[in-house]
Amino acid sequence: MISVLRATAIAVLLALAGSPAFAQANNIDTRPHNVAAADRDPRLAEDMQGEIDKLKDLSGKLDKLADIVKTLTNGKVNIDTKTPFDLSGLKSLGLKNSQVDPIALLQTALNLMEAFNVIDPRENFLQPDYNPKGLPPLPSRAVKDATLSPEEYGEFLGLQRDINHAKEFLEKNFIVLKQTELKTKRLEDLADSAGSMSGIAGMYWANVKANPNDPMNKSKAAFYAKYDQGQKSGLDFLDAALKKMSDFEYKKYGDRNWYLYFGLPYYNFMVARYTRA
Repeated sequence: MISVLRATAIAVLLALAGSPAFAQANNIDTRPHNVAAADRDPRLAEDMQGEIDKLKDLSGKLDKLADIVKTLTNGKVNIDTKTPFDLSGLKSLGLKNSQVDPIALLQTALNLMEAFNVIDPRENFLQPDYNPKGLPPLPSRAVKDATLSPEEYGEFLGLQRDINHAKEFLEKNFIVLKQTELKTKRLEDLADSAGSMSGIAGMYWANVKANPNDPMNKSKAAFYAKYDQGQKSGLDFLDAALKKMSDFEYKKYGDRNWYLYFGLPYYNFMVARYTRA
């Protein structure tokens, strides 16, 4: 009870101290005034210097981006990052219009920060999931069968290893695909943004995207071909391992339908997950 009264009294005193009448009666100067250098909190200067350093770092990365844009367009688009950008003069620079889409501007800023590691790229958050939602089970009577001979137990463990190896191979390739597609899309979005700023750059970039013989497009096609071939090999290996497991279940337990009931649904799930549309 005493502590409550004390708190109440302190609150009242603080309220009075902050009132204009109290300040005037006690001759307290409440006007804004500069704080002497000796009285300033040194942490404020450190924080300000930290922000200045971040801006300097970002400025350097923007200079690198300008060089990339200049190289990609064979010098046709030269962005001077040292000159203030006046939005009211966009038309005089040969831009399509002076209307700025704030959503597109924010997305471009996000892409820039990711491209130059100012923030963590989205692809870093993609991690392998070896038990994705909806994955069918692969039950086996051998799991708790104490009557298995050492040879049978070794065969069963080997089949499990093969299935898990195929699953790990397919999932890792899948994550690389998704990470690469995110990174590629970000770079294309940045190029789209640069292309939208100039008619010449826009025409150049549109031609690049439409040309299947352009090195960028050939590289993309080669990547997808390699992914498709790798996943086909992984799926074939998985299917063979599942059929061997089905043979094991038949030889040991007389189950003729293990592949139909368990192996095939598992395989079909993997095909749907790891095959590009």
